[in-house]
Amino acid sequence: MLVEINDISTMIENFIKASIKSEYPNSDLTGTSSVVDLFIKPMTSISEVLMDFSKDLELRSLLSNASDMSEEDLNDIGEGNYMVERAEGVKSFGTAILKFKTVPEERTLTIPIGAVFSTASGLKFKVHQTYSFSPEEVSMKWDSGDLSYNIEVSVEAESVGSQYNINAGELTKIDSSFSSHSVTVTNNTQFSGGTDKETNEEYKDRIIKFVSSRTLETAPGYESEIKDEFEEVSDVHVSGYGDELMTRDLVESVTIEGVTFTNKHIGGKVDLYIRGDNITNESFSITSLSKNLPLPETIEEIDQTSITVTNDDTSTVISDYSVAEDTGNDKVILTLNESSEWDYGDTFTIGYDVDTTGDAAYDTSKTESFTVDNIATVLKSPLEAVASITNETQDNTFYDVGDGLSGTSDYTLTYTDSDFAGSSNEEVYIEMTNTNINNGDTVTVVYNYNETINNLKKYFEERENRVVTRDVLFKKCIPAFFHVGFSIKLKDGISESSTIKNELFDVISQHFENKGLGEKIDESDIVHEVYSNENLNKTIDYIGVGFDTFHKTLSQTDLFNEGVSDGTTIELDSIQYPVLKYLNISYID
Repeated sequence: MLVEINDISTMIENFIKASIKSEYPNSDLTGTSSVVDLFIKPMTSISEVLMDFSKDLELRSLLSNASDMSEEDLNDIGEGNYMVERAEGVKSFGTAILKFKTVPEERTLTIPIGAVFSTASGLKFKVHQTYSFSPEEVSMKWDSGDLSYNIEVSVEAESVGSQYNINAGELTKIDSSFSSHSVTVTNNTQFSGGTDKETNEEYKDRIIKFVSSRTLETAPGYESEIKDEFEEVSDVHVSGYGDELMTRDLVESVTIEGVTFTNKHIGGKVDLYIRGDNITNESFSITSLSKNLPLPETIEEIDQTSITVTNDDTSTVISDYSVAEDTGNDKVILTLNESSEWDYGDTFTIGYDVDTTGDAAYDTSKTESFTVDNIATVLKSPLEAVASITNETQDNTFYDVGDGLSGTSDYTLTYTDSDFAGSSNEEVYIEMTNTNINNGDTVTVVYNYNETINNLKKYFEERENRVVTRDVLFKKCIPAFFHVGFSIKLKDGISESSTIKNELFDVISQHFENKGLGEKIDESDIVHEVYSNENLNKTIDYIGVGFDTFHKTLSQTDLFNEGVSDGTTIELDSIQYPVLKYLNISYID
């Protein structure tokens, strides 16, 4: 609590007099005394200034007084002393739907940047880029469901704040004139992203948490550091010594002071499970050095019986090969069969006779040289998926991407250590194995990798961030995909529509997104979330409980599992987070 001292000069003067009196009892300290005039009064004036400065410094430094400080003063402490900036809040964003009953006759329909739409409660949203549509483009946006031409534009809240995360249907008013035709506005989905500016108390609490959790020897330290540096990360699970997920520090046998322990955890390792990531697209092109050797002349020009193959590296005449005609490209393809006569990395000379005059006389000898190798290319990791493989030389032929491990013979993936697959220590190589790729073909591979995990590894390998006493490994948290199905009774006058299901999907998905790692998922919480939504509450009379389907799977490819229930409450492991995969709605008459 702050104590207000109204007469600080009198307090200082009395303190000085008392101190002098205790040492020199016979001193004259009356108002006419020379000691008072020459010493006490000047000291009082000087001390008063220092007292005011000290009082202000103490007030600004004591975070317990944050609620009594101005925002500017607390910002000075947070940013100057602790390098923690106040969260200024973020603007919400979403998609507005402009509904025209007729195609505007304007030569071009323009929705200008800065056009304003609002809700009944007065929350305003602005278009943040100019949109232009020709009459032909507008006519293609007919929606037979609500008998209107629907134009979608992106909008952003005029100010920061979570109150701008409006529900579907709340956007109703057009505040800017941009068309002479009748037009209405709405939003079919909930707006998101809006966050509030931190209050002094919230800012103070975050400063204290920051200061108390900066050591990377603690779980809060790792979590704070990662969330501060990587804004896409929403959750971190720290698995170290004693955690049930930590197995890397387990040794089969260790002797300590003459005592042998088996399956002993020795510590020194930390596994960090990350929720939230940036998946980045990467591509590269290689020139294939396959066993299929295309001879440059056309089929009619080559005497195939004259072909000879020599291994330049060993001077061996190769006998184990086959010759085939690529009629589509009018070429002869010589393929080396697997044998002891050659090895990958060898260079071969192919000799053959050709007809250069068109008189069927193969009177000209030619040679071609090829190097054969099974190129394995290292990929950035952790690998998410191979997106496409294209042979640009053969008319942009696409190959089956599969998963690289099974179900495709076009390529293989090789992990140097399978235990590290999907982690920051992953090393994976891709090798083309399609038998129709010719030597010299240009093959382009497009793949996706987890940039966040990749960058986390780089960040903690930097000298100033490296924890020298810990072996740190980064992994992805695991999504648990939910299949949910239940029955609803609509209120009188409300008709069944896909919009209702879409709104339900959005609300439940947001409920799942707000869950932390390892939190349980409960039917009753989902029902409460739906009833709490203002728009759905106007539409749904009641929800049938228990659910028809309430099921968790770790496979994203599983089809909807109708009628399966894992109970009314589903527990998640400490590194799992929920994702709504399928929602099935049936209606009660």
